[in-house]
Amino acid sequence: MKIRRTPAAIALAVGLALVVALPLFVTSRYATNLLILASAWSIATLGLTVLLGYTGQISLAQATFYGIGAYAAALGTTRFGLDFWLAVPVGMALAAGVGFVLGMTTLKLGGHYLAMVTICFQIIFSLLAVNWAPVTGGPDGIGNIARPGLLVPLNTAQRYAWFSLGALYLVAAFVAWSTARSAVRCARCARTSSRPRRWASTL
Repeated sequence: MKIRRTPAAIALAVGLALVVALPLFVTSRYATNLLILASAWSIATLGLTVLLGYTGQISLAQATFYGIGAYAAALGTTRFGLDFWLAVPVGMALAAGVGFVLGMTTLKLGGHYLAMVTICFQIIFSLLAVNWAPVTGGPDGIGNIARPGLLVPLNTAQRYAWFSLGALYLVAAFVAWSTARSAVRCARCARTSSRPRRWASTL
């Protein structure tokens, strides 16, 4: 068991070292912004990797759940005065709840049918995000989002955001790795089972 956990522990240690070291060596504002964007999109990609790569289900609504969590966290800090680290779990819970409802309603779908339903859900969310300006801010988005508080103060906004997103990325990587192990076992067990059991394994 220790041998199996060693590669994951090494990967987490290397990732943590990169999070700490990269902002110290990257001084360009442009390069730092690229690091922030890369870490942000990596969080969404991890979820898609588990769903598409391990369970074999084609879902095109990954950006929707990512957006629901982001908007919820942003509204929590700007409209309701929540602390950043309290607003983030609220956004995660809301995104997970919407995903659960969508998953239950599409339980018997698979393949291209699931892709059609999820892409329609993605289009609906995109239209709401752009046109519901009083809530989402429209194309301009939501501004004045409170910065997350850390024990170690950071001297620039870019490094502050990179440290925060880097920490979130490590947490997401660990969660995705743990979920992937169980998803692989469920998918393997369901290969010889009925189609409803294969669909249920994606949940």
